[in-house]
Amino acid sequence: MDLTAYLKSLPKSSKKDIIPGTETKVLEEKCPLCDKNLVLKPPCCSSKDYKKECSSCGYKVIVSADSN
Repeated sequence: MDLTAYLKSLPKSSKKDIIPGTETKVLEEKCPLCDKNLVLKPPCCSSKDYKKECSSCGYKVIVSADSN
């Protein structure tokens, strides 16, 4: 098989896509701006707080680690 044809057959992804193997969860809660589902992202680096994010419009809200 030609490598170029194989690469064109692969689905394109975005930086906003959920990375497989991470603790990221899609929530039933809707974004107040665009009405799509929010994603719960785990703490990063030295932060102790989780984030609820909308991958579509960029809406973010910090969620304290105690409320999880």
